[in-house]
Amino acid sequence: MQMNVRKCSEDEIISMREQFLRHADVQFVHNKCHDYGWAENYLFELAGQSIGYASVWGLHDRNERDTLFEFYLIPQELRLMERAAELFFKNVNVRYIECQTNMALQTQVLFRFARNINAESVLFTDANKTKLTIENCVFRQRIDSDPKNRDDDGPYILLHNDSLVAYGGLMYNYNAPYADVYMHVVDGNRQQGFGGLFVQELKRLAYEQNKVPAARC
Repeated sequence: MQMNVRKCSEDEIISMREQFLRHADVQFVHNKCHDYGWAENYLFELAGQSIGYASVWGLHDRNERDTLFEFYLIPQELRLMERAAELFFKNVNVRYIECQTNMALQTQVLFRFARNINAESVLFTDANKTKLTIENCVFRQRIDSDPKNRDDDGPYILLHNDSLVAYGGLMYNYNAPYADVYMHVVDGNRQQGFGGLFVQELKRLAYEQNKVPAARC
């Protein structure tokens, strides 16, 4: 049967994107590309029926479309991975592949078609509930009078003896229900346990909001 690939709209792949995220069941760091209009999508069709899609964006420039970051086939057509990927690369001018290795299909595409593979970052999932404490430490929401270096320092802070030692927050621009933990320990206060305590409290906050904490570095 004839297979085709063509450029398509977000609406044409929305149901398959929902399946993709449900099957993956992990934080997908590129999910925001669709939300912010950074993605260009391509639909795979077999004998006129939609069987999957691929999405691209700009690796270094969001106005470019040079990087494959999402690849999905419906479960009953997974055997066609190599054929679909070859068709895609023949018809779409991309130079790079980005991949989370906890996503099996995209990882197969990566190792079959990419060269010079390297790891950019590590994605963490929550596994343990800690009970860290440090005397005279207070975790709370930031107020206007608190010191702030930049606008994106985050809405939560950690104080030790009334001095700021860490700050950060949660980001919600990934697929639900994941919340991305971000934080910074102030210079001169590292290697004293403040980072671990701050992450612990941000994780607790995420669960109170019915979110699943995750992080990458």
